Amino acid sequence: MCIRDRAYKIALATAAGVTERFNVPQELAARGMTRLSAAVIGAGGNIHNAGIAFENISAAIKATGGSTEDTKAAVTAMVQIFSKGRVSAEELSGQLGERFPAAVTLFAEANNMTTQELQKGLKDGAIGLDKLWKFVLKLVYKYVDVAEKIGSASVEAGVRSQIAWNKVKLAVGEALQPIGADLQVIGAEILTNLVPVLEPVSYTHLTLPTKA
Repeated sequence: MCIRDRAYKIALATAAGVTERFNVPQELAARGMTRLSAAVIGAGGNIHNAGIAFENISAAIKATGGSTEDTKAAVTAMVQIFSKGRVSAEELSGQLGERFPAAVTLFAEANNMTTQELQKGLKDGAIGLDKLWKFVLKLVYKYVDVAEKIGSASVEAGVRSQIAWNKVKLAVGEALQPIGADLQVIGAEILTNLVPVLEPVSYTHLTLPTKA
């Protein structure tokens, strides 16, 4: 198995784990993990770094009462930060802060800074991905356990039901995929066999009755 295929399998497994633990819908988890992986690897990280970042930011949103849309927006903010290679106030205070209100204070705490020092660093463009990573690792201690408890709580029953139904649809789709391929082959064979029959018909001219 090549490195790219192995990384893809790890990404899908991470997305599935986030769905299972935090009730993040399958499509959002898969797409979010894929996008974040590309950004993290592009910034010099690896698929495992991307998995940690995706799990922790998803847990933080779930633990603080965020919605599916909040998770999507937070992941987008992380993708943009990794893609730029530095942290800006636009993403941290704006996009991420709107969905995760504790983002700024926790970022400062993770880096032993005051919020004033952080704001100045953001303004000066001096906050790099090394400080972002400290923030990412801080999330696991504060939010993962809480997010898992919320994910298994009765209030999440509706979301779990939808995720379970999605699993059924995915399983049925995978089971029917070979059948669909067989039907396409059969259809092609039928059309091929009909060609000799249809060709003479296409050259036959109908003789219409003429008026007496």
